[in-house]
Amino acid sequence: AFAVPSSYGWRGILAKIGFALENVTLAVLRRPCPGYVHDVRLVEARLREAGFRPSYRGTSHTWHIGVFERAT
Repeated sequence: AFAVPSSYGWRGILAKIGFALENVTLAVLRRPCPGYVHDVRLVEARLREAGFRPSYRGTSHTWHIGVFERAT
């Protein structure tokens, strides 16, 4: 299971704007831990290539939630 910022649609736009603002704030405060919005479709494609299949996909605000199971 994983929860990451959404990377597409209106949720993705909001997540990217939010992380950009947060990263500027962190840079000003000299805190070296920037956030990043990963491409959810790429993450899920890699999981499928590794033999997993999705059993749940959902969203919560600007977050993407995915649960994968090992295909039998």
